Amino acid sequence: MYPFDPLREFNSNGLADPLFHFVERFETRFFFSWLMTRLPDAEQQLAQYREMKRLAVESYRRKLVWLRARRADPQVLAHFQQLTARWESALADPAALSRLFAVEAFRSHVLDIEDDLHGQSCTLLTLQRIDWVINQLEQHYRFIADEGGLFYDNEGKSQQALLSSYAQKRQQAQQYLLNATGREGLTALASLLLLRLVHQAVGGGHQRVETGMAGGIVFDAAPGERQLPGIGRLLVETRHVVAERLHRRRGIVTAGIGEQNDKFVPPPCLARISDSGRPLSSSRRWRSARDRPLHAPRYH
Repeated sequence: MYPFDPLREFNSNGLADPLFHFVERFETRFFFSWLMTRLPDAEQQLAQYREMKRLAVESYRRKLVWLRARRADPQVLAHFQQLTARWESALADPAALSRLFAVEAFRSHVLDIEDDLHGQSCTLLTLQRIDWVINQLEQHYRFIADEGGLFYDNEGKSQQALLSSYAQKRQQAQQYLLNATGREGLTALASLLLLRLVHQAVGGGHQRVETGMAGGIVFDAAPGERQLPGIGRLLVETRHVVAERLHRRRGIVTAGIGEQNDKFVPPPCLARISDSGRPLSSSRRWRSARDRPLHAPRYH
């Protein structure tokens, strides 16, 4: 944990980046990726978003009580009052909630794309996010711009400039993904081929072989049940496995969220802060302004 003074700062980058706060971090790092991968239905996504925002309002109301009781800096207090009021208004108006959902989803996917590219830790989900952002820019550029959805390096850019930028980001993400599968995928492929050769040398038999080197691939070596796939197919499968390994390593899938039958279950940190009302700081820290790119704060 990287501490900051919650009475005088928005986050561990002081007052420089009001975009980032506890609920935003949860939405960006977990919630919107969970919606994208688990709930493709738009109505279900909006329903879960509404419930999450209801809990967020309850959380920030307690935060405001805590801030007032400790005479927080007026700028900090006003910032969280404004956030809470906006969410309360959206919860009272379905049309406003839909607009807020669209803007915050765009924000979160944009930020996570930058995080993946900066860390060269792109996965298949990164490509899915980029495709989603491109689609939103094609269909709803004016709405996003008018609602303040363009920030940092995207601010002030034309629709065509942004589409060109994200096309380049997609190529970059694909290259990082190929580099990762090139390193780990060949190891997985070699181990599978070795298993097959050993199995044939000892005369086969009905057995299942699991290999950690192959990223948890279960290889059924029983004669006649499954032949070794073609190299092309195996490489494709390996790429998916490696992507999932990288995905889990970064803790994006559902880590810290909790799920029961694909229904969103908020973690305790969102449902309730500590009894003292003390806000939770991020598990990562922003670099100082001189160390980070202009487009978005970075994390360690």
